[in-house]
Amino acid sequence: MVQEKKTASFIDTLKGYKGKQLAVISQGSPDPDWISSAFATQFIGKQYGVEIDIIYDEEIDRNENNALVKILGIDLIKLSDDTDFSQYGGICLVDSQGYDDIFSKRVKGLEVISIVDHHDKKTEGGLESKFSDIDQKTGAAATIYAGYLEKANLLKKAGEDEVNVSIALMHGILSDTGLKTEKALTANSRDYLALAYLDTIANTSVLSQILSQPLSSAEIDALALSIRNRDTKDNYLISNVGILGTGDRGAISISADYLIQKLSAKTVLVWGVRGEKVRGSIRTTDDSISLDKFLKEMIGSIPGSSFGTKDATNEGGFEFPLGWGKDLTKGIENEEALIESLDKCIKPRYHSAAGVKDKTPSKIEK
Repeated sequence: MVQEKKTASFIDTLKGYKGKQLAVISQGSPDPDWISSAFATQFIGKQYGVEIDIIYDEEIDRNENNALVKILGIDLIKLSDDTDFSQYGGICLVDSQGYDDIFSKRVKGLEVISIVDHHDKKTEGGLESKFSDIDQKTGAAATIYAGYLEKANLLKKAGEDEVNVSIALMHGILSDTGLKTEKALTANSRDYLALAYLDTIANTSVLSQILSQPLSSAEIDALALSIRNRDTKDNYLISNVGILGTGDRGAISISADYLIQKLSAKTVLVWGVRGEKVRGSIRTTDDSISLDKFLKEMIGSIPGSSFGTKDATNEGGFEFPLGWGKDLTKGIENEEALIESLDKCIKPRYHSAAGVKDKTPSKIEK
Protein backbone atom coordinates (compact mmCIF):
# COMPACT_ATOMS: atom_id res chain seq x y z
CA MET A 1 0.00 0.00 0.00
CA VAL A 2 2.85 2.40 0.82
CA GLN A 3 4.48 1.79 -2.57
CA GLU A 4 1.17 2.38 -4.37
CA LYS A 5 0.74 5.72 -2.59
CA LYS A 6 4.31 6.78 -3.32
CA THR A 7 3.91 5.86 -6.99
CA ALA A 8 0.67 7.83 -7.30
CA SER A 9 2.19 10.82 -5.51
CA PHE A 10 5.31 10.79 -7.71
CA ILE A 11 3.28 10.62 -10.91
CA ASP A 12 0.85 13.32 -9.73
CA THR A 13 3.82 15.57 -8.95
CA LEU A 14 5.25 15.11 -12.46
CA LYS A 15 1.83 15.63 -14.06
CA GLY A 16 1.80 19.11 -12.57
CA TYR A 17 4.62 20.02 -14.98
CA LYS A 18 2.97 18.83 -18.18
CA GLY A 19 4.24 20.87 -21.11
CA LYS A 20 7.23 22.08 -19.12
CA GLN A 21 10.88 21.10 -19.16
CA LEU A 22 12.64 19.63 -16.13
CA ALA A 23 16.15 18.31 -15.55
CA VAL A 24 17.75 15.46 -13.67
CA ILE A 25 21.25 16.57 -12.74
CA SER A 26 24.24 14.80 -11.25
CA GLN A 27 27.25 15.91 -9.31
CA GLY A 28 30.34 13.86 -10.00
CA SER A 29 30.69 10.92 -12.37
CA PRO A 30 27.40 9.07 -13.05
CA ASP A 31 27.25 5.44 -11.94
CA PRO A 32 24.78 2.80 -13.24
CA ASP A 33 22.25 3.40 -10.45
CA TRP A 34 22.17 7.13 -11.16
CA ILE A 35 22.08 6.70 -14.94
CA SER A 36 19.27 4.15 -14.85
CA SER A 37 17.23 6.11 -12.30
CA ALA A 38 17.60 9.32 -14.32
CA PHE A 39 16.60 7.39 -17.47
CA ALA A 40 13.52 6.04 -15.67
CA THR A 41 12.57 9.54 -14.48
CA GLN A 42 12.80 10.75 -18.08
CA PHE A 43 10.74 7.78 -19.30
CA ILE A 44 7.98 8.30 -16.71
CA GLY A 45 7.84 12.02 -17.43
CA LYS A 46 7.44 11.30 -21.14
CA GLN A 47 4.32 9.22 -20.45
CA TYR A 48 2.65 12.30 -19.00
CA GLY A 49 3.85 15.00 -21.38
CA VAL A 50 6.79 16.20 -19.28
CA GLU A 51 10.13 16.67 -21.05
CA ILE A 52 13.09 15.83 -18.81
CA ASP A 53 16.75 16.35 -19.70
CA ILE A 54 19.50 14.29 -18.08
CA ILE A 55 22.52 16.45 -17.25
CA TYR A 56 25.78 15.03 -15.91
CA ASP A 57 28.84 16.70 -14.44
CA GLU A 58 32.07 14.70 -14.61
CA GLU A 59 33.02 12.25 -17.36
CA ILE A 60 31.46 8.79 -17.25
CA ASP A 61 34.00 6.25 -16.08
CA ARG A 62 34.37 2.55 -17.00
CA ASN A 63 33.73 1.00 -20.40
CA GLU A 64 30.72 -0.75 -18.91
CA ASN A 65 29.00 2.52 -17.95
CA ASN A 66 29.72 4.07 -21.33
CA ALA A 67 28.34 0.94 -23.01
CA LEU A 68 25.15 1.29 -20.96
CA VAL A 69 24.63 4.79 -22.32
CA LYS A 70 25.63 4.07 -25.92
CA ILE A 71 23.90 0.72 -26.45
CA LEU A 72 20.61 1.88 -24.94
CA GLY A 73 20.80 5.29 -26.62
CA ILE A 74 20.41 7.24 -23.38
CA ASP A 75 20.58 10.93 -24.25
CA LEU A 76 22.81 12.71 -21.74
CA ILE A 77 23.82 16.37 -21.72
CA LYS A 78 27.30 17.29 -20.46
CA LEU A 79 27.26 20.12 -17.95
CA SER A 80 29.29 23.14 -19.05
CA ASP A 81 29.71 26.81 -18.20
CA ASP A 82 27.21 27.52 -20.98
CA THR A 83 24.46 25.32 -19.54
CA ASP A 84 21.34 27.48 -19.21
CA PHE A 85 19.30 26.33 -16.23
CA SER A 86 16.75 29.11 -16.72
CA GLN A 87 15.00 26.97 -19.35
CA TYR A 88 14.01 24.44 -16.70
CA GLY A 89 10.97 24.62 -14.47
CA GLY A 90 12.67 22.55 -11.80
CA ILE A 91 15.12 19.76 -11.08
CA CYS A 92 14.79 16.13 -10.03
CA LEU A 93 17.37 14.40 -7.84
CA VAL A 94 18.02 10.67 -8.04
CA ASP A 95 20.39 8.59 -5.92
CA SER A 96 21.22 11.82 -4.06
CA GLN A 97 19.68 14.30 -1.62
CA GLY A 98 21.74 17.42 -2.17
CA TYR A 99 24.76 19.13 -3.67
CA ASP A 100 27.80 20.97 -2.43
CA ASP A 101 27.83 24.75 -2.12
CA ILE A 102 29.55 25.34 -5.46
CA PHE A 103 27.06 23.29 -7.45
CA SER A 104 24.07 24.64 -5.53
CA LYS A 105 24.88 28.16 -6.69
CA ARG A 106 24.42 27.07 -10.31
CA VAL A 107 20.88 25.83 -9.72
CA LYS A 108 19.92 28.49 -7.18
CA GLY A 109 16.29 29.49 -7.54
CA LEU A 110 15.22 26.28 -9.27
CA GLU A 111 12.51 24.32 -7.54
CA VAL A 112 13.43 20.80 -6.46
CA ILE A 113 10.59 18.69 -7.83
CA SER A 114 11.53 15.27 -6.52
CA ILE A 115 14.15 13.39 -4.51
CA VAL A 116 14.34 9.61 -4.90
CA ASP A 117 17.15 7.89 -3.02
CA HIS A 118 18.05 4.77 -1.06
CA HIS A 119 20.76 6.24 1.19
CA ASP A 120 20.37 7.44 4.77
CA LYS A 121 18.18 10.51 5.08
CA LYS A 122 20.32 13.61 5.34
CA THR A 123 19.86 15.66 8.49
CA GLU A 124 22.11 18.43 7.19
CA GLY A 125 22.58 19.71 3.67
CA GLY A 126 19.53 17.91 2.31
CA LEU A 127 17.13 19.84 0.10
CA GLU A 128 13.40 20.38 0.42
CA SER A 129 11.32 19.00 -2.44
CA LYS A 130 7.71 18.69 -3.56
CA PHE A 131 8.02 14.89 -3.58
CA SER A 132 10.43 12.74 -1.60
CA ASP A 133 10.94 8.99 -1.47
CA ILE A 134 13.99 7.99 0.57
CA ASP A 135 13.74 4.24 1.01
CA GLN A 136 16.63 2.61 2.85
CA LYS A 137 14.97 -0.81 2.57
CA THR A 138 16.20 -1.06 -1.02
CA GLY A 139 19.74 -1.62 -2.23
CA ALA A 140 19.44 0.78 -5.17
CA ALA A 141 17.45 3.79 -6.31
CA ALA A 142 16.75 1.75 -9.45
CA THR A 143 14.71 -0.65 -7.31
CA ILE A 144 12.43 2.21 -6.26
CA TYR A 145 11.91 3.23 -9.89
CA ALA A 146 11.16 -0.37 -10.89
CA GLY A 147 8.41 -0.25 -8.27
CA TYR A 148 6.93 2.92 -9.78
CA LEU A 149 6.88 1.35 -13.23
CA GLU A 150 5.25 -1.84 -11.97
CA LYS A 151 2.61 -0.17 -9.81
CA ALA A 152 1.68 2.27 -12.61
CA ASN A 153 1.82 -0.54 -15.21
CA LEU A 154 3.97 1.63 -17.47
CA LEU A 155 5.87 -1.25 -19.10
CA LYS A 156 2.82 -3.10 -20.44
CA LYS A 157 3.52 -1.99 -24.03
CA ALA A 158 6.97 -3.65 -23.95
CA GLY A 159 8.21 -1.53 -26.86
CA GLU A 160 11.81 -0.41 -27.42
CA ASP A 161 11.66 2.33 -24.77
CA GLU A 162 10.17 -0.01 -22.19
CA VAL A 163 12.75 -2.71 -22.90
CA ASN A 164 15.64 -0.25 -22.67
CA VAL A 165 14.55 1.29 -19.38
CA SER A 166 14.14 -2.24 -17.97
CA ILE A 167 17.68 -3.17 -19.04
CA ALA A 168 19.08 0.01 -17.52
CA LEU A 169 17.31 -0.51 -14.19
CA MET A 170 18.48 -4.12 -13.99
CA HIS A 171 22.03 -2.90 -14.52
CA GLY A 172 21.58 -0.25 -11.82
CA ILE A 173 20.30 -2.79 -9.29
CA LEU A 174 22.95 -5.39 -10.08
CA SER A 175 25.71 -2.79 -9.77
CA ASP A 176 24.62 -1.03 -6.59
CA THR A 177 23.75 -4.17 -4.64
CA GLY A 178 26.94 -6.02 -5.54
CA LEU A 179 25.02 -8.81 -7.25
CA LYS A 180 27.11 -8.56 -10.42
CA THR A 181 30.44 -9.03 -8.64
CA GLU A 182 32.08 -11.45 -6.25
CA LYS A 183 31.37 -9.11 -3.34
CA ALA A 184 29.12 -10.25 -0.50
CA LEU A 185 25.51 -10.01 -1.67
CA THR A 186 23.64 -7.15 0.00
CA ALA A 187 20.43 -7.19 -2.03
CA ASN A 188 17.19 -7.65 -0.12
CA SER A 189 13.82 -9.07 -1.15
CA ARG A 190 12.69 -5.79 -2.78
CA ASP A 191 15.74 -5.82 -5.06
CA TYR A 192 15.21 -9.45 -6.08
CA LEU A 193 11.52 -8.85 -6.77
CA ALA A 194 12.38 -5.79 -8.88
CA LEU A 195 14.90 -7.81 -10.90
CA ALA A 196 12.34 -10.58 -11.43
CA TYR A 197 9.78 -8.07 -12.69
CA LEU A 198 12.20 -6.26 -15.01
CA ASP A 199 13.50 -9.59 -16.33
CA THR A 200 10.09 -10.25 -17.90
CA ILE A 201 10.54 -7.20 -20.16
CA ALA A 202 14.29 -6.64 -20.55
CA ASN A 203 16.48 -8.13 -23.27
CA THR A 204 18.95 -10.03 -21.12
CA SER A 205 21.36 -10.67 -23.99
CA VAL A 206 21.81 -6.90 -24.34
CA LEU A 207 22.27 -6.65 -20.57
CA SER A 208 24.97 -9.33 -20.74
CA GLN A 209 26.70 -7.39 -23.51
CA ILE A 210 26.79 -4.28 -21.31
CA LEU A 211 28.06 -6.19 -18.28
CA SER A 212 30.85 -7.96 -20.16
CA GLN A 213 32.79 -4.94 -21.43
CA PRO A 214 36.59 -5.46 -21.41
CA LEU A 215 39.00 -3.28 -19.46
CA SER A 216 40.83 -0.55 -21.35
CA SER A 217 44.63 -0.64 -21.63
CA ALA A 218 44.85 2.26 -19.15
CA GLU A 219 42.69 0.38 -16.64
CA ILE A 220 44.86 -2.75 -17.02
CA ASP A 221 48.03 -0.71 -16.48
CA ALA A 222 46.55 0.92 -13.38
CA LEU A 223 45.46 -2.45 -12.02
CA ALA A 224 48.99 -3.78 -12.43
CA LEU A 225 50.36 -0.76 -10.56
CA SER A 226 47.88 -1.21 -7.71
CA ILE A 227 49.00 -4.83 -7.29
CA ARG A 228 52.66 -3.86 -7.35
CA ASN A 229 52.31 -0.88 -4.99
CA ARG A 230 50.13 -2.56 -2.37
CA ASP A 231 51.02 -2.38 1.32
CA THR A 232 49.07 -4.46 3.85
CA LYS A 233 48.99 -4.10 7.63
CA ASP A 234 46.53 -5.99 9.87
CA ASN A 235 44.04 -6.69 7.04
CA TYR A 236 44.16 -3.07 5.84
CA LEU A 237 45.58 -2.70 2.33
CA ILE A 238 46.52 0.59 0.70
CA SER A 239 47.90 1.14 -2.79
CA ASN A 240 48.16 3.75 -5.52
CA VAL A 241 47.90 3.82 -9.30
CA GLY A 242 50.12 6.85 -9.82
CA ILE A 243 49.11 9.68 -12.15
CA LEU A 244 46.17 9.02 -14.46
CA GLY A 245 45.01 10.62 -17.68
CA THR A 246 41.83 12.68 -17.67
CA GLY A 247 39.82 9.82 -19.14
CA ASP A 248 41.01 7.12 -16.73
CA ARG A 249 38.74 7.87 -13.77
CA GLY A 250 37.40 4.31 -13.56
CA ALA A 251 40.86 2.81 -13.11
CA ILE A 252 40.93 3.57 -9.38
CA SER A 253 37.60 1.96 -8.51
CA ILE A 254 38.30 -1.02 -10.78
CA SER A 255 41.59 -1.62 -8.98
CA ALA A 256 39.92 -1.34 -5.57
CA ASP A 257 37.24 -3.84 -6.62
CA TYR A 258 39.85 -6.31 -7.84
CA LEU A 259 42.03 -6.10 -4.72
CA ILE A 260 39.13 -6.58 -2.28
CA GLN A 261 37.84 -9.54 -4.29
CA LYS A 262 41.12 -11.34 -4.94
CA LEU A 263 43.34 -10.61 -1.94
CA SER A 264 42.95 -11.47 1.74
CA ALA A 265 42.70 -7.91 3.10
CA LYS A 266 39.34 -6.97 4.61
CA THR A 267 39.65 -3.26 3.78
CA VAL A 268 41.25 -1.81 0.66
CA LEU A 269 42.01 1.78 -0.33
CA VAL A 270 43.39 2.73 -3.75
CA TRP A 271 44.28 6.30 -4.69
CA GLY A 272 45.74 8.14 -7.64
CA VAL A 273 46.21 11.61 -9.09
CA ARG A 274 43.92 12.80 -11.86
CA GLY A 275 43.99 16.41 -12.95
CA GLU A 276 44.53 18.69 -9.96
CA LYS A 277 43.05 16.29 -7.44
CA VAL A 278 43.92 13.18 -5.49
CA ARG A 279 41.09 10.68 -5.90
CA GLY A 280 40.53 7.39 -4.14
CA SER A 281 38.21 4.41 -3.69
CA ILE A 282 37.74 2.34 -0.56
CA ARG A 283 36.17 -1.10 -0.15
CA THR A 284 35.61 -3.28 2.92
CA THR A 285 34.15 -6.65 3.84
CA ASP A 286 34.26 -5.78 7.54
CA ASP A 287 30.69 -4.96 8.62
CA SER A 288 31.96 -3.37 11.83
CA ILE A 289 33.51 -0.51 9.84
CA SER A 290 31.49 2.59 8.99
CA LEU A 291 33.15 3.90 5.84
CA ASP A 292 31.44 7.24 6.32
CA LYS A 293 33.10 7.69 9.73
CA PHE A 294 36.35 6.18 8.44
CA LEU A 295 36.69 8.64 5.55
CA LYS A 296 35.58 11.56 7.70
CA GLU A 297 38.39 10.80 10.14
CA MET A 298 40.88 10.20 7.36
CA ILE A 299 40.31 13.22 5.12
CA GLY A 300 37.60 15.30 6.79
CA SER A 301 40.11 17.89 8.02
CA ILE A 302 41.60 18.47 4.56
CA PRO A 303 40.28 21.73 3.03
CA GLY A 304 38.31 21.12 -0.15
CA SER A 305 37.94 17.39 0.48
CA SER A 306 34.76 15.45 -0.28
CA PHE A 307 33.67 11.85 -0.01
CA GLY A 308 30.69 9.57 -0.46
CA THR A 309 29.84 6.03 0.60
CA LYS A 310 27.44 3.25 -0.34
CA ASP A 311 26.51 1.29 2.76
CA ALA A 312 24.79 -1.47 0.77
CA THR A 313 28.01 -2.53 -0.92
CA ASN A 314 30.51 -1.28 1.68
CA GLU A 315 32.29 1.00 -0.75
CA GLY A 316 33.13 4.66 -1.03
CA GLY A 317 35.13 7.28 -2.84
CA PHE A 318 36.88 10.52 -2.01
CA GLU A 319 38.88 13.38 -3.47
CA PHE A 320 40.85 16.37 -2.29
CA PRO A 321 42.95 19.09 -3.95
CA LEU A 322 46.49 18.22 -4.93
CA GLY A 323 48.89 19.91 -2.52
CA TRP A 324 46.57 20.68 0.39
CA GLY A 325 48.03 22.40 3.46
CA LYS A 326 51.66 22.74 2.46
CA ASP A 327 52.56 22.77 -1.21
CA LEU A 328 53.43 19.16 -1.93
CA THR A 329 54.44 19.91 -5.49
CA LYS A 330 57.00 22.57 -4.58
CA GLY A 331 60.49 21.46 -5.51
CA ILE A 332 59.29 18.16 -6.96
CA GLU A 333 60.53 17.68 -10.49
CA ASN A 334 59.12 14.29 -11.50
CA GLU A 335 55.99 12.18 -11.14
CA GLU A 336 57.67 9.47 -9.09
CA ALA A 337 58.74 11.96 -6.42
CA LEU A 338 55.24 13.47 -6.33
CA ILE A 339 53.59 10.10 -5.74
CA GLU A 340 56.16 9.24 -3.08
CA SER A 341 55.50 12.54 -1.31
CA LEU A 342 51.73 12.00 -1.41
CA ASP A 343 52.09 8.41 -0.22
CA LYS A 344 53.94 9.59 2.89
CA CYS A 345 50.97 11.82 3.68
CA ILE A 346 48.04 9.57 2.76
CA LYS A 347 49.24 6.25 4.19
CA PRO A 348 49.56 7.46 7.82
CA ARG A 349 46.07 8.98 7.66
CA TYR A 350 44.68 5.67 6.40
CA HIS A 351 46.41 3.65 9.08
CA SER A 352 45.41 6.15 11.77
CA ALA A 353 41.73 5.90 10.79
CA ALA A 354 42.10 2.11 10.83
CA GLY A 355 43.78 2.11 14.23
CA VAL A 356 46.91 0.55 12.76
CA LYS A 357 50.31 1.69 13.99
CA ASP A 358 52.37 3.35 11.26
CA LYS A 359 55.91 4.51 11.86
CA THR A 360 55.92 6.58 8.65
CA PRO A 361 55.71 10.28 9.63
CA SER A 362 53.16 12.43 7.86
CA LYS A 363 54.49 15.54 6.13
CA ILE A 364 51.23 17.34 6.74
CA GLU A 365 49.61 17.86 10.08
CA LYS A 366 45.90 17.68 10.64
